[in-house]
Amino acid sequence: MTMLRTITQDPRRWVALNLWWLRWPVMMGVLLLVAVLAFGVNGRRASLLLVVILAMPILLIGAYALLRWTAVGFMLLPPANMLVPFAIGTGSETSINATILLILSMTGLWVVDMINNQRRIWVHKSRPFLPLFLMLVAVTISFLAGQLGWFTIPGASLPAQIGGLAIFFISACAFLLAAHQIRDIRWLEWVTWAFIAMGATLVILRFIHPTLRQLGRLYQYGSDSSQFWTWFIVLTFSQALLNSKLSKFWRLVLAGLCAVALYVMVVKIFDWKSGWVPPLVGIAAILAVYSWRVAALMGVGGLFALPVAFARLIATDDYSYSTRVDAWLILGEIIKVNPILGLGPANYYWYTPLYAIRGYSVEFNSHNQYIDLLAQIGIVGTSIVLWFYAEVAWLAWKLLKAAPEGFARAYAYGAFGGLVATVAAGMLGDWFLPFVYNVGITGMRSSILGWVFLGALVAMEQMYLRQLAISEQ
Repeated sequence: MTMLRTITQDPRRWVALNLWWLRWPVMMGVLLLVAVLAFGVNGRRASLLLVVILAMPILLIGAYALLRWTAVGFMLLPPANMLVPFAIGTGSETSINATILLILSMTGLWVVDMINNQRRIWVHKSRPFLPLFLMLVAVTISFLAGQLGWFTIPGASLPAQIGGLAIFFISACAFLLAAHQIRDIRWLEWVTWAFIAMGATLVILRFIHPTLRQLGRLYQYGSDSSQFWTWFIVLTFSQALLNSKLSKFWRLVLAGLCAVALYVMVVKIFDWKSGWVPPLVGIAAILAVYSWRVAALMGVGGLFALPVAFARLIATDDYSYSTRVDAWLILGEIIKVNPILGLGPANYYWYTPLYAIRGYSVEFNSHNQYIDLLAQIGIVGTSIVLWFYAEVAWLAWKLLKAAPEGFARAYAYGAFGGLVATVAAGMLGDWFLPFVYNVGITGMRSSILGWVFLGALVAMEQMYLRQLAISEQ
C-alpha cells in the first residue's frame, strides 16, 4: 500500500528512487522491440526471433558490462566493425550494422548513467564541442529545409533523408563517447592496440598468398575503406617513431606493419588513390610537426615534386578526374538553389538527372566530401564542420607538447596526422561523413574510427592539459 500511495502521490520521486532496477526491464523491452522490428521488416522466421529472445540474458550481461565500463565498448568496436555481419534491415538499400548498434547502445547507457547516477546531463568544457553541437543544429535545419520543393521532381525518400541525418548524429555520438568514457590513458592504449591488432590481420591477409588472402572475405564490406587504412598507418607509424616507452622489438613490429600496409596500398592497389594518398599526407604531417628541419626539407622538395606528382596522378586517371570536374560544375548549379542551408541530407542525388552529364541524364554523387556537404547542409553547415576540425587540430597541436613521452605523446602526433589525412581524404571521395547513395551507412564501419580517435584527444585534454593548468597556478 505504501508503494502504491507513493506512486500515485509522487510518481516522479518513485521513478527516481527505483530507476536502478527499472533500467533492466527497459533494456529488455528495447532489445525485444528491436528484435521484433528487425525480423518483422525482413520477414524472418519466428524461430529466429525466438533465438534472439533466448539470447537476451547474454545481451543484458553485455549491457551491464558496458554500463560499468563503457570504454570496453571501444575495444569491441574493431571486431564489430570488421567481422560482425549482423545488421538490421531498414527496408532500403542499407541496414543498421553492428558498428552503429554498438555506438547507439553505448550512448544510451551513458545517458542512463548520467541520469541515474550523476543526476545531470553534462559534457566537458572543450572547444570542439561548440562547433560539434552547432553542426547538429545546422544539419537538422537543413533536413527541415530539404522538405521544401526545391525542384519540380521529388528528392530522396524520407527514410534516406533520416539516414543521412543519422550519419551526422551517430558520428557526433562516437566523438562524445570517446571524449567522456576514455578516462584513463591505459584505456586509450588498450583501445589503440586492439584496433592495431585487429587491423594487422587484415593487412597481412592482403599481403600474403592469394589463396590465404581469401580469408579476407570474412571482413565486412565497408570496414576496409580509406579511413581504416589511414588510421592504421598513421597510428602504427607514430607509435613506432615516437613511443620511447616501447621496446625496440615492438617498435620494429609496428614499423613493419606500417610498411606492409603502405606496400599493399601503393604497390598492389595503386589505382585506388584514396587508399594511399591520405596516409602519406598523414605521415608527412607527423614528420613536419615533429621536426622543423624535416618540415623545411619537405617544403622545399614539395615546391618541385608536388606539381609533377599531381600532374602524373591526374594523367593516370584522367577520365575519372575529368568526369568529377563535370559533376562538380553541375552540382554547383544545384547548390545555387539554396546555397546557405543546402538541399538537405541525400536530396541532391535525385536532382542531378535534371542536368545531363556528358549527354546522359543519370543520378550521380559528388565524389568529394566538401561539395557533398555544400549540397546537403549549405555554406553554414560546411563552415561549421571545417570549424570543428580546426578546433580539433588546435587541440591536437597543444597536446603534442603537453602529453608525456611514450604512448600519449605518440598518440597525439598520430591523431594530428590522422586528422590532416582525414581532411585530405575528403577531396578524394572517401568520406568522414559517408553519403547515403554512395557507400551509405555501411561506410560508417570505417568512418567511425576517425571520430573515436579524434574524440580521444578531448579525453587526453582532460587528463593532461587541465593538470598542467592547475600545476601552473
